[in-house]
Amino acid sequence: MDLGVNIIGAYHSSFGKLEGETLYTLYEKAVKGALQDAEIEAKAIDGVFVGNYSGGAFNRQENIASYGVNAIPELRHKPMYRTETACSSGSSAIHMAIMAIKSGMMKRVLVVGLEKMTDLDIAGVTEALALATYWPKKVVNR
Repeated sequence: MDLGVNIIGAYHSSFGKLEGETLYTLYEKAVKGALQDAEIEAKAIDGVFVGNYSGGAFNRQENIASYGVNAIPELRHKPMYRTETACSSGSSAIHMAIMAIKSGMMKRVLVVGLEKMTDLDIAGVTEALALATYWPKKVVNR
């Protein structure tokens, strides 16, 4: 199926606990790495789509998309969106980016899938992951 959309650059961080990394440093590396691989400047980007599951529970950050400005100041005044669809958050960001391109609203977009789940203890990780399920009871904090 021809979507009329192409991937012109990519970046992938290492998997693991990544003790010295934060959600922010991972974001910075991703945007810089993808733009470098694509051989385009940030000013050519029309919008940013970030897939991130439960950033509030895992990283105390509910508005990570706009952090792209801190990573690359030239992204200032570009629309930035965060998608959250549990395990498919990255795929959702790609889907939204394709829709933006196909609609004609944007020509070049930056898509970032971003997670940092290793800064909580086991109980915290379990609770954060459980938030993606049906949980009708009020959760009492530890």
